[in-house]
Amino acid sequence: MPDVTFHDNFITVSSHDHIFIASHTATLFLSLPDVHAHAMSKGEPMFISRSETFKFVAGETILLPCEVANTDNYIVAWKRGIAILSAGTVKVTPDPRVRLVNGFSLQIRDAVPQDGGDYICQIATLEPREITHTVEILVPPKINHISSGGHLQVKKGASVRIECSAAGNPTPNITWTRRNNILPNGE
Repeated sequence: MPDVTFHDNFITVSSHDHIFIASHTATLFLSLPDVHAHAMSKGEPMFISRSETFKFVAGETILLPCEVANTDNYIVAWKRGIAILSAGTVKVTPDPRVRLVNGFSLQIRDAVPQDGGDYICQIATLEPREITHTVEILVPPKINHISSGGHLQVKKGASVRIECSAAGNPTPNITWTRRNNILPNGE
């Protein structure tokens, strides 16, 4: 089991044969030469999973695969931007929705729009190897009425302005109708 130490601006994860140091600006992996040579004879560390783009509906559970092979002497880490989410089997992020499942796959419960973006699974070799998963959070459309009420009375021939906006991901397309007939834009 690796030793984990949290410092003010960085984290270290170490065992008898390696040390992984990560900060907001850099990641460093050091391996003893004899252990490194032994690891190479067993096969290079590699990803079985491939980089992918995923779409999840807000509220769902995000599951990002990170299947690896030959990583006995290496640390596998998850990062998002400069934030380190996990190092080895140790969860680093304070977010209670995040955990590792089935080895190194990343799970995030109760997805919110802010969870969208790139997630990197990295094998901390001398030249780090990584895959990047892109996550898009789908949000059902919601109409935000700007004009008050639902009924307007105007004199015949007078101008009237009716406004409506909607939010969601993907961005909703707004269509206006009158008596079940679609109106052209601006009329």
